[in-house]
Amino acid sequence: ACFGNNLQEAFLAAIEATGFKLPPVDGSILVSIAKSDSVVEGQDARHEFLPYMKQMEELGLTLYGTPGTAEYYQKHGIDVTPLAKPRATSFAVEGEAPVSADAMDEDRPKLSDDESEEITAPTIEKALEVIRSGKIHMVINVPEGSNKEGAVSNGYMIRRTTVDFGISLLTNIKVAKLFVESFSKKHAIGAGGLNMPVQTIQEFYEVDKLI
Repeated sequence: ACFGNNLQEAFLAAIEATGFKLPPVDGSILVSIAKSDSVVEGQDARHEFLPYMKQMEELGLTLYGTPGTAEYYQKHGIDVTPLAKPRATSFAVEGEAPVSADAMDEDRPKLSDDESEEITAPTIEKALEVIRSGKIHMVINVPEGSNKEGAVSNGYMIRRTTVDFGISLLTNIKVAKLFVESFSKKHAIGAGGLNMPVQTIQEFYEVDKLI
């Protein structure tokens, strides 16, 4: 168990205890959030995460996104650099022969992980290349899990490459929201920021109340 003076402190202490590496405040984050099938406007993960994207931008983090994710947040005034999805590239797992992403699409059940459109312009960097280059300090990749063409392979390759290169990964929208909230509070200017001092358990609880 990890302790903190509030939820945000305890959360950051807990994830760091698992080896999760916090990005630097001027670092880069890749965001890929699935488009929801919800017919009600605003009731999807992208919309839910919108204020947290704004928080990250205000902190000074550099934001990258897969095409549909980037386009969605750009329409809401957030500076997100689009990265081409890995579908048209090959993917190799250490110790195994390289596998074509298109071949993976043929063999795997089709789950929509994000948008299905492709960006092939040479000026657009590919998501996997940016992850491998070390430019990305953390990835937020939230799959949706509905039966659409496109791409277990896209999301799988992004998540697998992220883990293989030792980059921190979040795949749950609620955890991602709590992370941004906690990270923002940690780096808040002034007395309101988290300083997370090392404390004994006795400093969190009075000993006589535990007996």
